[in-house]
Amino acid sequence: NVGMEGIGGSAGKEYFHCESPQDYIDTINQIISDEQSAWKIGENGRKFVKERFDYYEYAQIMVKNLREI
Repeated sequence: NVGMEGIGGSAGKEYFHCESPQDYIDTINQIISDEQSAWKIGENGRKFVKERFDYYEYAQIMVKNLREI
């Protein structure tokens, strides 16, 4: 899965995985027919990003690196 490569996460748990036009159609239909599951995956995705990607921490690293130049 090129779009999530290097990021991690689990398809169907933290994100919807689509590779083909039919995958997108099926996923959209799944979201429409099972809103509770779609919300759960959305919440899991937000939690995944929040736990693993801290912008403040990355900004501090960047500032440190820039000061060393």
